[in-house]
Amino acid sequence: SSPVGWIASKLLHARVFYHEHDTPDVPKTNFTRMLHWTRKELSQSAELCIFPQRERAQLFLSRFSDSKLAVCFNMPLKSSVRLCSSGEGDRPFYLWYHGSLLEERLPIEVVQALKYLPDHVILKFAGYETLSSKGFIDRLLQYSHTCGVRDRVEYCGVLETRDSLFQLAQTCHLGLSLFRRTFVEPMVGASNKPFDYLACGMPLLINDTPEWTQFFGPWGVAKSCNPESPESIASAIRGLIENPEEYQQMRNRAVQKISSDWNYESQFAPIKKILEA
Repeated sequence: SSPVGWIASKLLHARVFYHEHDTPDVPKTNFTRMLHWTRKELSQSAELCIFPQRERAQLFLSRFSDSKLAVCFNMPLKSSVRLCSSGEGDRPFYLWYHGSLLEERLPIEVVQALKYLPDHVILKFAGYETLSSKGFIDRLLQYSHTCGVRDRVEYCGVLETRDSLFQLAQTCHLGLSLFRRTFVEPMVGASNKPFDYLACGMPLLINDTPEWTQFFGPWGVAKSCNPESPESIASAIRGLIENPEEYQQMRNRAVQKISSDWNYESQFAPIKKILEA
């Protein structure tokens, strides 16, 4: 998109807002070097450069100091909020993940953690493999068989609409927002998943790293763990199962926070004012 924006701003004198959702890869070919050059040029001519994550915005500004920046987290609309009955009793406790399916974002240790948890704890996941993660679904399911928990791992496929995704998600209990330690790009704000989970009434299981605990910890909507330790993952989940009152409070806080300010209407409002002006 940066060549289009650069041409529009330079040749057509259009007022351009550049909204960068994903950080581009390091240039390795003449074509990608050209893309990076237009990104650099656009950074100076764009009316506003918008980022979904504060550290990414700061890095961009350190490279292109003349840019005008705004941060807009990738959060759901208020209308996405859904909170169904908590389902007291012996109902299965569902762990939930949706999104791109690769081990950096759905650590295989989650499957191993099921061995340390009661039989009614079940992992459900939905989404798609990326070009770099072909075969991941089969590997994860095969690993669940090796661990003796194959009947407690369910792949729900690729959901056709966001509504159907949310309808399934809201029947689950804990949203997995875990990243391997080697995954170094800042993700809080950029990742839709944790806020989608909260909108569906699910507390979060997050990395025990400052990036995640400092953002979500003060609001009482998440438990943290070491994403590469099955024992740590299981311990955090067990703590929620054994404290249903605390769990219910976390669910209520989750939807309240999405309704009040962790929503796209609130995030985009300052940018919308500039656009409308």
